Amino acid sequence: MFELYLSFKLKNLEKIKIQEQFCEWGGEIFSQYPRRYIYKNGLVFSEFLDHNYFQKYYGRLINNDFCIDEYETLKLLGDELLELEKLINTKIDMIAKNKLYQFIDDLSKMDDFIIFLVRNEEEIDIKYKLTNQNELIKIVCSCLCWDSPKGALIRTS
Repeated sequence: MFELYLSFKLKNLEKIKIQEQFCEWGGEIFSQYPRRYIYKNGLVFSEFLDHNYFQKYYGRLINNDFCIDEYETLKLLGDELLELEKLINTKIDMIAKNKLYQFIDDLSKMDDFIIFLVRNEEEIDIKYKLTNQNELIKIVCSCLCWDSPKGALIRTS
């Protein structure tokens, strides 16, 4: 079982095509708490407010490489990560149509983000520093492979 957290600088929110999802009540529009965001193809994310979580569980991986407090963090909601994992392991030829795959492909074009791909609730086994945009999808797919699943911290250089 995996969870995906995406950390990015707030100035890059529009670049990754994620928009805040508002709710309406009594004819007025409100932000949700925590805020929810939606990617163009329907992926839903929730704002993750506990940055101490990352220092507590992954401080040894973060070290002094970056300051997580300078990033906004979103948690992927729904079953899209599980669906991608199943496709990677059973129907690889269908993968390009997957919503999360498409999102990761778009995300790979950005220059400042961090992905926490967490296995079994709190495990991260390996740290990757991307050197080119083609690496991201390959790394995510290899981490989700059932033969050797890995939690990963993936960041741009």
